[in-house]
Amino acid sequence: VDDAYIHMAVAKTLASHYIWGCTPFHFSSSSSSLLWTFGLGVAYRAFQVHDWTPFLLNVAFAVGTLVVANVSLARLGAPPLLRASALLGIVVAFPLAGMVLLGMEHILHVLLTIGFAAVAVETLTNPPESPRLIRRRTLALCVLGALLGASRYEGFFLVGLTCLAFLVRRQLLRAVSIGAAALLPVAAFGVISVANG
Repeated sequence: VDDAYIHMAVAKTLASHYIWGCTPFHFSSSSSSLLWTFGLGVAYRAFQVHDWTPFLLNVAFAVGTLVVANVSLARLGAPPLLRASALLGIVVAFPLAGMVLLGMEHILHVLLTIGFAAVAVETLTNPPESPRLIRRRTLALCVLGALLGASRYEGFFLVGLTCLAFLVRRQLLRAVSIGAAALLPVAAFGVISVANG
């Protein structure tokens, strides 16, 4: 798939020349997934450039997706049979194995979507009473929201709905914090893009 190699080319240039672009000669905004491309660049810098790096990352993210989905469903009180059905659904309907082979950001995006949604649902349905736990969950939503938006722009729909749910509950500070944190990486990339013409 050519899209996978576009991510890999940008990541290679980032790791080798510290330039975000397909070639080392100039900046280009060729990747739709800031987090995936940056993560590939870090992996290339640490372990050298290999074609199989996206595959290994996707295998790790696939396992992480199943673990996070299972733990999240258990925390929300889902019985074992429902959890097993949901995990099977992720593997078959997504389809997880095919996405691993694509070498793109989709599995990372699903992992972050499930993680963000789980924390959001738990926070909205079981509001914590301890101020410390409120801060921890808000921070978790801010971090996961930033990563989710940076993994794929479609993540902003879920972040926006979550912010709206907090607004309906008159939790303005929490809604604004999560929304601003989610927008921060993309806004920073926008500034970098404009600065580079």
